[in-house]
Amino acid sequence: MQLYNRGGRTYADVARLLGEYPNFVKRAVKRFKKTGDVKNEKGAGRPRKLEGKVLARVLRNRKSGSTRAAARHMEREEGESVSHMTVWREAKRKGLSYRVRRQQPQLTQRHRDRRIAFANRHHDRSFWKRVVAVDEKTFSLYSDTRGVWVRKGEHPPPRETKKWPGGLKVWAGSCWYGKTRLHFLPKSFSGSDYQTFLREEAVDDLLALYPDHSRRPILLQDGDGFHMANCVKNFLRKSPIFSFEDYPSRSPDLNWQENVWEMVLQGLRLRHPTTMEGLKIALEEEWEKLPLSKIRSCVASMPRRLKAVITARGGNTRY
Repeated sequence: MQLYNRGGRTYADVARLLGEYPNFVKRAVKRFKKTGDVKNEKGAGRPRKLEGKVLARVLRNRKSGSTRAAARHMEREEGESVSHMTVWREAKRKGLSYRVRRQQPQLTQRHRDRRIAFANRHHDRSFWKRVVAVDEKTFSLYSDTRGVWVRKGEHPPPRETKKWPGGLKVWAGSCWYGKTRLHFLPKSFSGSDYQTFLREEAVDDLLALYPDHSRRPILLQDGDGFHMANCVKNFLRKSPIFSFEDYPSRSPDLNWQENVWEMVLQGLRLRHPTTMEGLKIALEEEWEKLPLSKIRSCVASMPRRLKAVITARGGNTRY
């Protein structure tokens, strides 16, 4: 008000000095002349339609994920018709954010008990340097990007997609000392096929990671059907490689090869291969340039993973 009263300044002059709009200054002056204060009058503006506690309860309800779903829920259950943008603004004011939940396997009490027993039995840090984590992964061909930049009024070109995109199934392993070769597998794979693959290709790769033969590597793999075939178990018992007999099922968070595949996938997303040959070349290149330091970080996290399993009483962890 002192700026406005000095020297007969106009609303525009004061607005430029304050960095505000002239209408803002005009309303403030009128409010001061009427009430003697520049603060908003009590009850000024439209009252809020949403009650904070009610909104928080609706948004934190798993059935109301999006703001539109929350607005429909408010109208159906609370009898309050609001816009989804109103829900968004109120959620932002309350400090709530929408985050996509990761998929995790459903665990029964039997699974939890086995996970706790495994975590208590194998918590030694140096032990995990002897372990080679292996896994299979199917990588699909990536289509064009979902969105494009267009000018106002233009329509984006259609995006062609395939109902059943092609893909490649690969097998590999990693440990503290390095990684195996990347092996391409057929889509259909039985227990006898896996036994033949282990005998003719995989065992040599695994032993090459420990060339001094002072320690026999220990194989860590999940409970897929062909992994648990009797012929595979009998072969591993007679082979120069140990294998976990107590690895709990539904435990991808205890196999760091899952995280290694995610690193490969991140690099693959930037390349967008469109042919099967291009996908194969991209996979081989991304696998080869994967740094050993990142693999060692995954291996070094195993004691923390096991501790997290015990803390969660056998439940899922953030890994």
